[in-house]
Amino acid sequence: MLAIICASLKKEIREVLRDKRTLLLTILVPLGFYPAMSLMTKDLEQKQTAKMRERVINVGVSGWGDDVELDNWSNNKIVWKSAKVEEMGVLLNSGKTDVFVEAEKYQERGVVQRRVKLHYFSTIGGLKMYQDVAQFLTLRKQKEVHRRMEGKEYLLHPITIVGTKDHATAREISGSKFGGMGAYFIVFLAFTGCMAVAVDAAAGEKERGTLEAMLVTPAPFMGIAFGKLVFIISMGLISVLSTIGGIVIMVLGSGGDSGFNIAEVGFTSLIGIAVLLIALVLFFAAILFAFSILAKSNKEAHVRSSMLMIVVAMSLVYCIIPGVELTDKILWMPILNAAMSIKVLWGGPMPLLDYFQVLAILLVLSALVLVWISRKVNADREKVLLKQ
Repeated sequence: MLAIICASLKKEIREVLRDKRTLLLTILVPLGFYPAMSLMTKDLEQKQTAKMRERVINVGVSGWGDDVELDNWSNNKIVWKSAKVEEMGVLLNSGKTDVFVEAEKYQERGVVQRRVKLHYFSTIGGLKMYQDVAQFLTLRKQKEVHRRMEGKEYLLHPITIVGTKDHATAREISGSKFGGMGAYFIVFLAFTGCMAVAVDAAAGEKERGTLEAMLVTPAPFMGIAFGKLVFIISMGLISVLSTIGGIVIMVLGSGGDSGFNIAEVGFTSLIGIAVLLIALVLFFAAILFAFSILAKSNKEAHVRSSMLMIVVAMSLVYCIIPGVELTDKILWMPILNAAMSIKVLWGGPMPLLDYFQVLAILLVLSALVLVWISRKVNADREKVLLKQ
């Protein structure tokens, strides 16, 4: 019995050693994937942190009463601008002001004192800028205290932060906390949902010989192909719904302490996310079906799909880097543009032009892949569709 087991084991090892694709996927790719993922994530985080540090913080100030002092404070990192307190909401919401300082100037024993209240947004970037401004004011206070002590003036509270106010909505806070990770899992699991059935939809049929039986029927190949495509899309969407259901169960299980409430996203944005996901699943389905129909075996289709899964996973890492934004370049990158759009819609509105650009790119690429497969099959049906 032991000899039979050893002989069977040797046979399988010899076959695997001859299969370069399997070796690549099971040994070499995992060896490189996680280090590459770690290095890429670390590099992106460092670049994003450096970018946030280099960003100029625009601070609106009302009631300070000394514009010359504010001008002297402005440097290459923080710019102080006098403004009216009535303009605070407009300035913060438009992004023209990152932090607003509401000051009250008064005199005590002939010495100028100030009470200040800081207004900001508690998103990841906004919180960092608020902290930088608060730290700056603390340092200015320390310098003024030191100057007063040298002049034997003992009123040692020239600047007192008496309060803060967060102007971020519950939706913006939720988007900042959960948007990136939510987009990552929703998009990635949409891909795996399509992949789970796409490989078998054509490559598996070839291997079992059942595709040949379909081709001798009067039904046109494109009708059969689109039926399979609809099935792949349906499974991808079911995977997405299951992911959302899992998130809801997790939130309910936490007793609402997670801070996430799907109602905060807004009905219009939820519809926008749903439409994007349908277009994205169509894109995944088209590519995976192409891999499956062109593969000579089930194993080859699995290898190709698994390689694409790694590419998708690595590209989606960008979504979970704190403070990253949807830029003009990312708008042209399939998959990542959809994931970043979902992240944006989670936390707030998205420009319609950008939204329709992402949607159009996904739909056009899906159509191009399907047209290419159709022409490929029609050019040589036997070679493509039958097991070689």
